[in-house]
Amino acid sequence: MKISLNGTEKQYLKQTSLTEIVQQYSKTPSSIILELNGTVIQAERWKETSINEGDSIELLQFVGGG
Repeated sequence: MKISLNGTEKQYLKQTSLTEIVQQYSKTPSSIILELNGTVIQAERWKETSINEGDSIELLQFVGGG
């Protein structure tokens, strides 16, 4: 299945949850905001939310600084 992840096409061979995607691309999931097809998905729902063909996912990570 093909999806868009932060504007880049990605291919997945099996059904994948949002939790699995976040774990692949972030060392600090607690600092991630995830948007699925334009809707923010709360972290509590990542495990139960599967991706589908053509989905668009944006992972936003907040970084502190001064």
